[in-house]
Amino acid sequence: MESSPRKRTLEGLEFLRSEFGQYPRLFCNHGQNRENLYWGSKRFRTSALRALSRVLMRDAAGAYEGDEEGSRFFWGDICHDVIQYVRNFTFERLNLLQVDPGTPYRIESTPYVRYWFSTTDAPDVQAFNRVLSPERIDELVAADGVCIVSTHFGKGFVEKGRVNRQAASSLKLLADKAGWLVPVSEVLDHLRETGRGRTLTRAEALRLELRFVASRLRQRQSTPV
Repeated sequence: MESSPRKRTLEGLEFLRSEFGQYPRLFCNHGQNRENLYWGSKRFRTSALRALSRVLMRDAAGAYEGDEEGSRFFWGDICHDVIQYVRNFTFERLNLLQVDPGTPYRIESTPYVRYWFSTTDAPDVQAFNRVLSPERIDELVAADGVCIVSTHFGKGFVEKGRVNRQAASSLKLLADKAGWLVPVSEVLDHLRETGRGRTLTRAEALRLELRFVASRLRQRQSTPV
């Protein structure tokens, strides 16, 4: 979690291209990095939600500058040219289409991002095990749903050389379901081919933002003090 000025961001992209033969197709803003694009309160379209975001996320005004021309952290033009998908909101639902049926989508006021997408939030092994319970996996399959999980495999997944038993069981269950398990960019490509990928209306964007805020408030209420 360290901010990168434009020069280092571009060097990183070129390194990936030289190693893998192409630029990465998707990007996730990370924590409090100043090069984040349209991050913090800028994720919201209304002043009320922006103000609430500053409280919920402890977001300082002007903290994120990846989309601000003239900033030494600006790289929005490069993002638009080489990155196809950027992660935005995260939810606890396993089936993303229940909370974000339009993903991937465009937002008119964020021109440096070609398409936004949502993910299921599982920051550590406890959250991963909670959202990928057998019951939720069965519901996902029954609904013919779509699941993209954001997690950190370094946070509790392996202890003393052994993979967490519940996480391993969930992954085996997923494999046994014979789902379509492919890179995230291919999932998002498929969703666009089936009719998604349009620009959200103001009402649709507001509805998505309110769902995210409600999800965050529930998480705060359930977190032990």
